[in-house]
Amino acid sequence: MSDIVITGVTVFKVRLPVVSERRQGSGITKDAVTNIFVKLDTDAGIVGWGEAATSATFPGGTEAHMAALHIYFRPLVMGADPFRIEQIMEQAERAVVHGAEAKAGLEMALFDIVGKALGTPVCNLLGGAYRDEIPLSFSIANPDLGADVEMAKRLYDDGLRIFKVKTGAAGHAEDLRRLETLRAERFVIVDRKVIFEHEATAATATALTIERTDRNEPLTLTKAKSICARTPNAKLCWNANSKRAGLMTQAPAYMDEDGVPIRRIKLLRPMTYDLFELGEFNMSNWQEVDDTTFEQVWQAEVDAVPEFTTSKITLICGLLLPIWDRLPAENMRIYRLQTEDGERAIGRLVSQEQLINVYARLG
Repeated sequence: MSDIVITGVTVFKVRLPVVSERRQGSGITKDAVTNIFVKLDTDAGIVGWGEAATSATFPGGTEAHMAALHIYFRPLVMGADPFRIEQIMEQAERAVVHGAEAKAGLEMALFDIVGKALGTPVCNLLGGAYRDEIPLSFSIANPDLGADVEMAKRLYDDGLRIFKVKTGAAGHAEDLRRLETLRAERFVIVDRKVIFEHEATAATATALTIERTDRNEPLTLTKAKSICARTPNAKLCWNANSKRAGLMTQAPAYMDEDGVPIRRIKLLRPMTYDLFELGEFNMSNWQEVDDTTFEQVWQAEVDAVPEFTTSKITLICGLLLPIWDRLPAENMRIYRLQTEDGERAIGRLVSQEQLINVYARLG
């Protein structure tokens, strides 16, 4: 397929420092992880690189994958044409059972050579680029939750927006503690009111009114246009009456009482989205618009969004069991938060409207 021949195979073991300890179901990762890098040299002077990212929590995995590359895969590629990727990888499958990481590193290095030889990115050999950028994510997995929260705050300030929580490694109670902690820029307790006192123990239930400050994150014009470009049948729209912009996308249909599917539209807005039945949307004032108008209107709305939004929530804390049946049935989860001055609170979250009904039930 080509006149290029692989002339050398070099395998490197590299320790990569870990900034914070990571705990997951298979074990704990701290200090550093060890990855493998594969270098393939050719007689044309083209060098291909691949990486085998082994699991840090399974001892011996790194050495096993290095052995697969050194002992079993080296004879397959020495003197081989790097363009025969499928043939080489089929031989690798027969030579070693499992060993996915080592095989991935080898295949990556082969593609790297071919892409460089043809002067094209590897993505073009695999069907073409699907996206121009990939957002980074951060996993909340440190046994020290507070340390991860502080790191998440710093990463958020740096522009990171995807945060994942590792569960299943520390027990159900710890998972709930991590998942149900309320997050905001700031919490301030502005009012406290005892709503129930137990006659025998004098224990109380208290309603805390908390002022919550959240940072607004409008959908930027760049991201809206990116969504439009990669979403089939998406359309740039505006409302001729309200002079607002919206990005029309398809939403999942639902069945009416007769089993007839009803098509729906999801209209993305800078700070929210609206769902319409297709017929309802077609009868509305929303209509497709040119790029220039959409960009001007959308950007104007984004610019008008304040940096922060302040709202009030109520947390009922303290003795909850005797009054549990008099609290709202819609949301029975327990939440916790920490105020700006360090005070911690845990209890049932209720809305201001629900609180009125709670007062009525408690007399």
